[in-house]
Amino acid sequence: GGRAFEAEARAPSVARAVRPPPREGWDEWRQVRLYVSSTFLDMNPERKHLVRRTLKELGFFCRSQRLHLLVCDLRMGARHEAPPESIIRACINELDRAKAENGDPFFLYLGGNRYGWIPDEVPADLARRWGWVEGFSLTAMEVLEGAWRSRNPNAFFALRDGMGFTEHPRFQKRGAEEYSNFVDTVRAGAGSPATFKRDAWSHKRQQRLHSEIEARFDSSQVVRYTPGYMSADSENLLPKTLSVKLSGLDPMSASTLSFFKGRIQALYPASAAPLL
Repeated sequence: GGRAFEAEARAPSVARAVRPPPREGWDEWRQVRLYVSSTFLDMNPERKHLVRRTLKELGFFCRSQRLHLLVCDLRMGARHEAPPESIIRACINELDRAKAENGDPFFLYLGGNRYGWIPDEVPADLARRWGWVEGFSLTAMEVLEGAWRSRNPNAFFALRDGMGFTEHPRFQKRGAEEYSNFVDTVRAGAGSPATFKRDAWSHKRQQRLHSEIEARFDSSQVVRYTPGYMSADSENLLPKTLSVKLSGLDPMSASTLSFFKGRIQALYPASAAPLL
């Protein structure tokens, strides 16, 4: 494979996660934690689509099996002004909690064209806990720790192909600010006002990450999809931020739902006493 995930050789060896044995009896409902990993603004259309439809249906399915579905999507509740250390610590704590609850964590990665935020500095205790690799984005580290190192069979990867939707005339009217939400950018020159261009280095890292995922995991754990532009949403997540709706997400969400239903059924058989 490529060099993007030679991190295995540079990080501490991580033992294969083992699912805790089923609890005796069915007097208590059990918890299923689903950790959602993605960059923020660019994957908001997919995240909202999944939360409002796919994960809602998955939650109903879990209830029929006497399971509580807890979706850990820290990007949805993240505060833009939160200190970097608190963001990193929250992600590490939630993923570790998912491991403690379910062994191999139920892990969903939504990947677009952004490699994501690369912390300038990671506190030593957090770096040790995750075997942090210098130069990796927070999202890439989530993939590394939540799925890659253990070849997690409960991980699913939804990879968005291309940026064709940005060529739609109505999207073009949104301007450069909207486009910059979907790609990593760097400042182009020192002039005023500031102008930005696509960050070629981050783009290559993201492409390599996706190719490494496809090479390492079973094809049943990966779906590629190509969305189209549908409309602009009046809902603003952050000041001066536009929200875009994309079409063509149903096949991706159906694959996601099918995968997690199958893994949950395999690990928590309904025959143990489904809810009537």
